[in-house]
Amino acid sequence: MIDGHRAVKAVVAIHRDGISITGSLEDITLGAVTITRAQLDVFIGRTNPGTTSRVGGFSITGNVHFHGIDVSVSVQTLVEGGQVSWTVYGELDADLRLENLAPKVKGTFLDLSLTKVAFIASNVDSPEGVEEFNVFNYPIRRGCSLFRSLGSMCRRTDAHGEIGVQFCAALDRIPQLDHISGGRVEGLVLRAAYSDLGFSFGILFPAPVTVSFPTVH
Repeated sequence: MIDGHRAVKAVVAIHRDGISITGSLEDITLGAVTITRAQLDVFIGRTNPGTTSRVGGFSITGNVHFHGIDVSVSVQTLVEGGQVSWTVYGELDADLRLENLAPKVKGTFLDLSLTKVAFIASNVDSPEGVEEFNVFNYPIRRGCSLFRSLGSMCRRTDAHGEIGVQFCAALDRIPQLDHISGGRVEGLVLRAAYSDLGFSFGILFPAPVTVSFPTVH
């Protein structure tokens, strides 16, 4: 049993430099996210200095299917003061268009190309220790201030109805934005936060952008 999740199959191996435990777990549900085909990998190195070149660690990986999108994810957990924080992170193998998240924008200038797409879910804001896998340094936000009942499920949400699940992606240039800013605006990041009502979208700018309006006589 791992933190209440039953191990379906596990292998314990004793090595010269430590002990490894690998195995598969039952499906794991964290907030609104269910991780299937979960795999456990633990290594406990010997305490004697110089007896191991491997660093001890604990990892859980698996698959998530969310809003019609499949992604392989890693789970990072931290226990502090009796409280367990968790973050689920995974990068999509292929690029998307915004219509995959918001079908109504199909055929409009808002149907933007999304690259470096990442799925992120967490019960804390800006968790520590995620830099290793959050290579694009996307913002991580929680959704855990209020509880809302959805049918037979209770999902933890924040005041805006968000449930701590988001997609982040790098955006192509937006010609209309270039036009009103009077220059080339690059480095844009899309944040699509999921709530009871669907996705809400925001664009993060790498630096302040000045918007220019024509003079009206």
